[in-house]
Amino acid sequence: MNANVITQNGPDSGDIQYESLCILHFNDCYNVEPCDKEPVGGAARFVNALHQFDHLDPLILFSGDIIAPSIMSSFTKGEQMLPVLERCNVHCALFGNHEFGSDFFSYSFRNEFTNNNAMNLIDFGLDCLLAFVARTNFPWLMSNVIDKNTGLPLGGGKITHIIEKGDLKIGLIGLIEEEWLSTLVLDEDDIKYTDFVPEGRRLAKTLKEENGVHFVIALTHMRTHNDIRLAEQVEEVDLILGGHDHVYEIRKVNGKLVIKSGTDFRQFSKLTLVYDHGNHKIRDIQVDEINITSDIGEDPYLITELNKFKTVLEEKMENTVAILDCDLDGRFSSVRTKETNLGNLITDVMLYAVPDADFALLNSGTLRSDRIHPKGALKMRDLVNILPYMESLLVINIDGRQTYRALENGVSQFPKFEGRFPQVSGISFKFDPSKPSGSRVDINSIMIQGEPLVEDKIYKMVTKEFIVQGKDGYEVLKECSIYKNTEQCLTLLQAVNEYLETYKLIQALNDNSIISNGKKNSIRRNSLKIILPQAAANLKNSNDYVCHLNPQMENRIII
Repeated sequence: MNANVITQNGPDSGDIQYESLCILHFNDCYNVEPCDKEPVGGAARFVNALHQFDHLDPLILFSGDIIAPSIMSSFTKGEQMLPVLERCNVHCALFGNHEFGSDFFSYSFRNEFTNNNAMNLIDFGLDCLLAFVARTNFPWLMSNVIDKNTGLPLGGGKITHIIEKGDLKIGLIGLIEEEWLSTLVLDEDDIKYTDFVPEGRRLAKTLKEENGVHFVIALTHMRTHNDIRLAEQVEEVDLILGGHDHVYEIRKVNGKLVIKSGTDFRQFSKLTLVYDHGNHKIRDIQVDEINITSDIGEDPYLITELNKFKTVLEEKMENTVAILDCDLDGRFSSVRTKETNLGNLITDVMLYAVPDADFALLNSGTLRSDRIHPKGALKMRDLVNILPYMESLLVINIDGRQTYRALENGVSQFPKFEGRFPQVSGISFKFDPSKPSGSRVDINSIMIQGEPLVEDKIYKMVTKEFIVQGKDGYEVLKECSIYKNTEQCLTLLQAVNEYLETYKLIQALNDNSIISNGKKNSIRRNSLKIILPQAAANLKNSNDYVCHLNPQMENRIII
């Protein structure tokens, strides 16, 4: 365990008796397992590190996102996090966007399922959250979003919470940004949102003037620029402990600290507040970044508890997720040199997961199984072997010329087995490997949704965050603006899993065999509006169905 330290000093007050308060803060934790690189993290190691400060009687605060997403959570609905939170001894938490379940249905079927009795039979997140919260032993905050159906804070949270530590009275509020509400599976008409600046000011002022609070902490789950806006415009808030951005950062804005404490059980912040025992004014705040490194031991109790969930996960890996009516070619020698039916399937899923995207492009290095998956049962283990990482999708605005340059990069290293080689959906093109790199793609051959490429037209491309960062040689994508960020999209594995579940659901509704044909919007959405009301009962039996897949080669990439 190692620490970096920053100190904020208040005014010098001479010979005054000071007291101190320890606060431990963390946010955005998804995977209970450690990772390969330092700081390795891991929930059991993280808990052990927290307990090293038990002698300071710390106030432990969490700023949201713990139920999902992860491979384990897709089976457990986040239940593995309950013993983790219990062992963390959390005093108060804020809901993050992933507490509400942003899944495939929210993007592809929101309109079809809204206002249907069948909707109650599908896990859309809120019921799962309420059950989860009921099993925790600390309050959750949601200060600026009201559920119109209940008149209460969304998710059943509290608007404010007061904690007394020694003679210091601390007020807590939980604020979120409006941007991520549109990513939830909830009907936006059922939600009343209040901007975090006026609401934060009102609540903090009330806590101080009417409740005698000495110090107000805002737990937030929003982007840094919104945290900065809160710090700049709300004098009544004394400290901002944020989440949502998966970074460790400390900023000083308008005389107050704005802190984000990392991600995934790899870091937390230790704050030491020094205050005047007489008037409770804060004299100094020292912040230590605590990194969860491999030299920290693991909590034995938590290891035992988490092993139970790992056993369940291993069992789930043997579940059949689909029936293959053809072999799926995932060999590196194929996916990294030519169009493949596996690449077509995965990119079709990407395109369907974001209905307003024009085309999908995936670097073939994403597909990791390096084998032919034979006809027959496709297990969850096979799917995880194909897509072993929880990689985020996003959508960018890209013009025709940039699209051409991206394709040129994709084929630039052919015939080497390079991971940059593209697998695509919604777009097709020809390239000539005998020509020099950078001039191999026939620009006149590029078709998007059946129409010739227009060089100055802006298209929407769904892809991975990895290559938008310029990785695998896709430097051109760094020039493109973001249309939908990673918080507004699924991870790739989630998208595939939910795609398969969606087909099962429609088979239960329609009682027809539905086979993926590689075309965008192949699921008959309009039929859902007719079928759902009278077929709700069949949804309970959707697990009796299995998705059949038969993706084919479609001359998307011609050599």
